[in-house]
Amino acid sequence: EFRRVLFRSGEVRALTKLKREFGRPPWSLGSKPYAIDSVGTIYAAPIAVATPQGFGSDVLAMDTRGRKKEWHSLAENQLDNLSCCDAGLVAVASASDAGPAITCYALGESYGETLIRSSSAQAFDEVSRPQFVTFPAGKGVKVHGIYYAPVNSAVTPPRGTKPPALVLAHGGPTSMAGRSLAARVQFYTSRGF
Repeated sequence: EFRRVLFRSGEVRALTKLKREFGRPPWSLGSKPYAIDSVGTIYAAPIAVATPQGFGSDVLAMDTRGRKKEWHSLAENQLDNLSCCDAGLVAVASASDAGPAITCYALGESYGETLIRSSSAQAFDEVSRPQFVTFPAGKGVKVHGIYYAPVNSAVTPPRGTKPPALVLAHGGPTSMAGRSLAARVQFYTSRGF
């Protein structure tokens, strides 16, 4: 679990004791899930987590003492590379049905204004959207996953059959199981997997 810490006068301390991941693994260079505005407010975007209600992205605002915490709920996006601006926050936002975009969020609003979308990204008419799943793994252990159903309106499977399944397993951390648009996933789901 990665947590944001404050370095001050040689002291290192956690700003929050929340059980959420606030960063990517050290081998994910260039990732910046936090920003500090001109008055010292720290904005941090924990790794979006899957819940039975769906996926959520929140931004935590707090002072440098870890007090005065306030959550801002945002649209279903995976956020990274946060920066502060006059309007609020700017972030690279990724959704499950469109490529990454630079998006400006006015805090207090649940949506953002897309400033620019990657040129190679476009919204798809038919896209398999991620669904949170949990299943037993033995001895009371639960395994969590993300399921993508096959999507292709031009194809009807034979009656009484089930599509083949592909499983991508990883050892973690949670942040490595993103749910932003993945062409590799859509390639298979559009072909009946």
